[in-house]
Amino acid sequence: MSEPDFIAQTAELKTPDEQRRWSHFRIKEMHQLGATFARCSIKTDKTLLPDGDRIDNEIILVEGWLEQPADQGEPRFQLTTP
Repeated sequence: MSEPDFIAQTAELKTPDEQRRWSHFRIKEMHQLGATFARCSIKTDKTLLPDGDRIDNEIILVEGWLEQPADQGEPRFQLTTP
């Protein structure tokens, strides 16, 4: 398994269009820095609010490697939502 050379993640985007634009920008940025391979992952966290309601928060992760690894391993999410 190879660790990525670049990692970017956010939980602040609400719409699929915002997520797509952010991901494309980050992948372009990684390619400019030398990455030849990137992947994007989305994880949904379910948050229980004090009033008992639940909301879904999506965390977007983009990872980039200077060379495409044979084994990328599991996505390396490091953020959690409140």
